[in-house]
Amino acid sequence: AGGYDARAPYRKVADIVWAENGGAGWAGWRQVGNFFLIASLVLTIVFLIWAGASPVSLGDAFGGLAVAQLAAAMAIPWFTLLTILTATRRLPFFGLAAVIVVFMPSLNSCVFDRIDNHDVRILKDKQLSVRPTIDDVFEAWLLDRRNAGEIAYSSTCAKARPGISEPGDCRTPAELANCKAPNCELWKGKPPFIAIAAEGGASRAGYWTALSIGEMLRQDPKLRDSIFAISSVSGGTLGAVLARALIDVDRIQERNGVPADKRVICDSGEANPQPYLSCVRVFMRRDFLASAFAGMFFTDLLQRVIPSGLIALPDRAEALERSWEVSWSDVLATLRSNGLAVNPSPTDPVRSVLDGLFGKGLVATWSGEIKVVDGKKTFDPANPIKPWPVLLLNGTNVETGRRVITSNVDALTPFDKKTSAGNGALPCVATLNRYGKEDRQNGRVGRCSVWEAPAVDDPFVTLQRDMRISTAVNMSARFPVVEPAGGIVDAESRKRAYHVVDGGIYENFGAQTTADLLRYFATVRPQSESDFDAHGQWPRQPLIRAMVVLISSDHELDGVRQVSAAYDDNDDRMPNGDRSKVVERRMTIGCDLALGKDSKVPLCNARLLESANEVLGDAVALYRTRSGRGESGILSIRETLANATFYDENFFHFRHCMNGQERPASMTWYVSTASRSFMNDLMPSAGRIGDGLPRALDVDFGTWAKGVTSDPCQNHVELKRLLDRAKRIRDARR
Repeated sequence: AGGYDARAPYRKVADIVWAENGGAGWAGWRQVGNFFLIASLVLTIVFLIWAGASPVSLGDAFGGLAVAQLAAAMAIPWFTLLTILTATRRLPFFGLAAVIVVFMPSLNSCVFDRIDNHDVRILKDKQLSVRPTIDDVFEAWLLDRRNAGEIAYSSTCAKARPGISEPGDCRTPAELANCKAPNCELWKGKPPFIAIAAEGGASRAGYWTALSIGEMLRQDPKLRDSIFAISSVSGGTLGAVLARALIDVDRIQERNGVPADKRVICDSGEANPQPYLSCVRVFMRRDFLASAFAGMFFTDLLQRVIPSGLIALPDRAEALERSWEVSWSDVLATLRSNGLAVNPSPTDPVRSVLDGLFGKGLVATWSGEIKVVDGKKTFDPANPIKPWPVLLLNGTNVETGRRVITSNVDALTPFDKKTSAGNGALPCVATLNRYGKEDRQNGRVGRCSVWEAPAVDDPFVTLQRDMRISTAVNMSARFPVVEPAGGIVDAESRKRAYHVVDGGIYENFGAQTTADLLRYFATVRPQSESDFDAHGQWPRQPLIRAMVVLISSDHELDGVRQVSAAYDDNDDRMPNGDRSKVVERRMTIGCDLALGKDSKVPLCNARLLESANEVLGDAVALYRTRSGRGESGILSIRETLANATFYDENFFHFRHCMNGQERPASMTWYVSTASRSFMNDLMPSAGRIGDGLPRALDVDFGTWAKGVTSDPCQNHVELKRLLDRAKRIRDARR
C-alpha cells in the first residue's frame, strides 16, 4: 500500500552511508556491511577500467579461473544495489536492468550500423600495401632455391660414374667439366617444395604445431627456406605464425653470422635450451584464456549496456590478440644475444621489425617488395625478411559458409572477364592461383569452362586496410563461445559485409587449401612455364618436388584415420637404391584398430552416438562434417602426391594419439604443464633434449629410429623419413 516495512534495514538509498533507524546491537554491523558494499562497488569500477586498459596484465595477475570467479563475484554488489533501489524507490530497477541488458543490442542496431563491438581490428591509418601474387612469390622462391642449390645435374651427361653404366648421372661441377658430350648442360635439381597443413585445437594445436615445425628446423636448418606455405586453422594458426616469426629471427641471425646451432635460442629455464623449441616454450607458457576471460566478463558485459556505436570497448577477441603480442615481447626479452640484441637496434630497419612484431601489419611485414633481376621476379636478397613461408590462414564466413583465407600474399586474384573474355575460359583450379591477367596463363586453360569466381573470401579485398599479425591469427582462431564472430567492415560503405569465425567450423585441417595449393603448383601451373623449360627438360612436369606435412592434434581423431606409409621400418629407399617394401604403419599405442573385411588400412573406430539421438544427431553430424571434409582434402593431397611420385613417400603426418596412462593435452587457450609434457613425449627427440640423441641426418635411419625407447604415434620415425627424403631431393638423387 505504499508504506514501509518497519523491519526493512533501509528507508532510502542514503541509509547505505548514513544509518538512522538501526536498533542497538546491530547498526554498527550494518555499517560494516555497508562499507564492504561501497568498497566492492568501487572495486568493480577499478577492475572494469583495468580490463579495458590492460586485459593481459589483469589475466596474468589472477589467472583464467580466478578472473571468471572474480567477474561472477562482482555481480553481487551491483545486484545488491539494484535490490536496495527497488525496495526504497518502489520501482522494479532489477527488472529494468535485465530488460536493458537483453534488449540494448537490438536498440543499438536501430540507431547505429552495428549491433556489437566485435569488428575485426584494422590499422586504419595504414593503406593496404600492394601484395605480390602467389605466382610472383613462387617464381622468386624457385629462383632463390635454385641459386642456393649445391648439386649440379644433367640428364644428358654421357660420363658414367664408377659402378653405374648409364649416362646422365653427372652431379657435381667437376664431373660435369669432364663430360665430353656436346650437349652436357648444368642444371640444378628440382628443389623440395614443402607445404604444411596444421590442424586447429586452441593452444594445444598451437604448441604442437610450433613444436613440430621447430623440431624439423632444429634437426635440419636447411628445411627453413624449403617451406613454401603453411595452411592452418584455429590454434594451429597461432603455432604456424609463431614458427613463421621465429624463422625471421633465424634469418636475421644468419645474416649476422651466427651458427645454426646458436640461433633462435630463448632463456626458457631449461638446462639445455635448443633452437626454436626454447622460444616456442617461452611464448606458449602464458595463460591466454585469462586474457580472453578478462575481455569476456568485463568489457564485453559492460558493452551490453553501453551502445557500441557510441563507445566501442575492446572485446575479448582483442584481449586475446594483445596477449599474443605480449608473449612475443617475452620471446624477444629472453632471446640470447647471439648476434641479435634483446632490444633491436633502431638504426637497423630489418632487426627493428621484430620489436612488437605481432602488433605490426601482416602485409606490410611479410609481403616483401618485388624486384626484377635479369628478367626474373625476385625479392631483395639483402633483406632476410621474405614473403615465404606464405601464410594461408583459414577462417569461415558465417553468412555463406565459405572459407575465408587471410594471407600475406594475393592468393585469390579474381578473374577479369573484360580482358579475358575472348579466351572464354577459366583455369580448372579456381582457387589459389593467378589467372585472367596474362596470355600465357589463359592459353594454358583454354579447355576449361568454369565461369565462377573462387568460393573463397579474401578479407583484404573488403577491408582495404592492413591488420595486425595478431588479428590475422584471430581471423582463423575465433574459438566458439570464447571468442565472438568478427565483423568484416566494407571500406566503402563502412557497414559490415560479413562475419568470420573459427576456420575449424568449415574444415579443421587446412587440408582443402593445401590441396588447392598443391594441385595448382604440382599439376596446373607448370604446364605453361617456359622460363625453366628452355632445354626441353621435364616437359609438362612440375618444377618442384612437392612434400606435404600434416600436423594434427586431436588424440580422439576419427577423421584422418590412417597414418602414413612405413617401409619395412626403414626409409623408402634401401642402401642399394631399391625401393623398400611398402607396408601400412600402425600406431603402437592408441585407439583400437578395426580392419574392414577387405581393407588393409587400420581405422580408428568412430564413437557411436548412443543417447539423445533425435536431439543431438543433426548437431553432432554438423560438427563432424568438418573432420569428414578435412579427410577428403587430405586424401586429395595424397592422391596428387602419389600420382607424381610413389605411394606416400612425400606425405608426412605428425599426430597425437593416446600415450599410455598420460593425461592427453586439453583443448583450451592455456597449455598446462601436464599438456606440455604429454606433447613433448609424442615428439621424443624434442621432448627429451638432454638424452643426447644425435641429429637425424647424421646417423642411419634404423639406428636413429631405434634410439628412442617410446614412439607411440610414430612421429619420431616420421620425422626421420621427412628429413632423409628432403636431403635426397636436395642432392638431386631423385
